[in-house]
Amino acid sequence: MSTDEHVMQTIADTLGVDRADITPDTKADDVVTWDSMGKMSILFALTDEFGVALGPDETDKLDSVRGILNLVRDTNENA
Repeated sequence: MSTDEHVMQTIADTLGVDRADITPDTKADDVVTWDSMGKMSILFALTDEFGVALGPDETDKLDSVRGILNLVRDTNENA
């Protein structure tokens, strides 16, 4: 499984939705469970799975799958 696939599966599992509902173009507004609590759950899952760490002013990166994929790539490149 590629990193992108792993990230999207992690998001789907965290939000309790089908993996097919999560694509690189999916945004928070597209998923009912991707509310503020969903966003925090995604952050915790990304930290556990990929070592992603965000400051309080960076949580806007968690508003889209594409933003999350870029965040994980940046984290992996800087590790």
